[in-house]
Amino acid sequence: LLPPPAPPRLPPASRLLLARPLSSSAAGLDRPMQPAAAAAAKRSKRSVAGVLSIRNTWNNTLVTITDTEYKVKGWTSCGTAGFKKSKRSSVFAMEKCLGDAFQKARSLGMQKVMINMTGPAVILRKPLLRSLREQSSLRIMKLRLADSVPHGGCRPRKARRRRYKTKAKR
Repeated sequence: LLPPPAPPRLPPASRLLLARPLSSSAAGLDRPMQPAAAAAAKRSKRSVAGVLSIRNTWNNTLVTITDTEYKVKGWTSCGTAGFKKSKRSSVFAMEKCLGDAFQKARSLGMQKVMINMTGPAVILRKPLLRSLREQSSLRIMKLRLADSVPHGGCRPRKARRRRYKTKAKR
């Protein structure tokens, strides 16, 4: 008589639930749902949570809408909102672009979002945050600000030589 074979080793329960682990910054957005809600979510394949990545440059504002695994679902910019050339860099265009992004995220079924803000236009962030607070039909779970401004940075160019006007000798 042979002893019964050992049962196969199963991975921990956390690995069974999440096939791909979330990044640390978006980890808190998804939470376990009730079984009925989980079945409805499987059928519709819509994510409840998402990430809005806002790249705020001096000439344009780009907003990328992704799910919690950072798979792109949609995007918008000041150019797609209907502004051309230098008008794309205005605060009004930025607010319109952000409104379009919120509307698009809402139509994708997102209810709560994490916001990543990057870009060199640090001065333009204050009106952007104000418009975020006013327009948010979505629940903002996290707000992450990242500066691409160097600390010290590269050595600047040498100063331009200027001609000094001297008084003529008499």
